[in-house]
Parts: sequence; structure tokens; C-alpha cells
Amino acid sequence: MIEKSRKKTNIIEELLFDVVFGGEQDPMGTAQPDETPIFLHTSTAYYTPGRMTDLENQVHILTYRVADIVRLAKEMHAEIFDRPNVTSLTISDLGSNLLKVVIPISVIVEETDEEALVRWPEVNAYGLGATLHEALEYLKTDIQDLCADLNSRDPNTLGDVAIKTKNILDQYIERKE
Repeated sequence: MIEKSRKKTNIIEELLFDVVFGGEQDPMGTAQPDETPIFLHTSTAYYTPGRMTDLENQVHILTYRVADIVRLAKEMHAEIFDRPNVTSLTISDLGSNLLKVVIPISVIVEETDEEALVRWPEVNAYGLGATLHEALEYLKTDIQDLCADLNSRDPNTLGDVAIKTKNILDQYIERKE
């Protein structure tokens, strides 16, 4: 009796080990979504229809739950590695002969394997490029163009958003003399 119980335990442990460490969600390949699972007959390690003891039923349920956890962990792993790498940096020079940065500008950098995005959300300016360097250059150009555009307009004709943007730009950037 004890030997038979050990065999059942060993087979169950092997199945759980395969599910957890082997990456198999259904070791026997029999489970189908939205289908009542057929039961594990632990003395032969095959899935066969039939009755199960409470312990066998609990192990069977646990096996499927572990398989779900493995599946979810794989999905989360893939999602995490598909996300862009998000960092921040400061810009202290726009590369312009006309403008100088008086307060370093904190920008958000989002990088993936394919592209980089650098943005200054306070003024809705951004640069997108194949590399971080390229994205920074596009952002600097966007900031320079925004300064030139807002400074060329009559302040009385600017809307609320444009006035707010111009005020922020004026705090960080001045004309070189």
C-alpha cells in the first residue's frame, strides 16, 4: 500500500515538475479550453476517464492551476520585454546660435530596439528617431521652431495653451545676445 502511494506521488511530482520546469501547460496534450478535463489515473500516468480520489482530484486541479500560472508568467515576461526602456535626461544646450538654455530641461526618453522617442511634455515637444542622438536632435529642432513661432506672434492673439507654452519656454530658454 505504501509503495503504491509512493509511485502515485512520484508520478504526480514528475507531472508537476514537467508543468513548472518543462514549460508544458498540458503534459499529455489533452486539455481543451472550455472543456471538462478528463482525469489523471496516477497509477499509470495516463489520462483516462474515470473516478478520482479527493487527493487525486486536488492534484489534478493543482496541475492545471500551475499550468495557468506558467502561462501567465510567460505572458507577463513577454509584455515586460516588449515595453520601451523609459528614462529621463536633461538638455542644457539646444545647438542653436540664437537660443540658450538657462534652466536645464528635463525630458523623457523612451527607447526600443527600433526607435527612440524624446519628449518634453510641458510644452508638447518631441523628437522621434532611429537612435537616441537622432531623436534628441529632432526634439531640439522642435523646441527651436516652437520658440520661433510663438515669439513671432502678437501676444494678444495667442490662446491660453499657447500663452502657457510660451511662459514655460521663456522660463527655460532665452535669446543669445
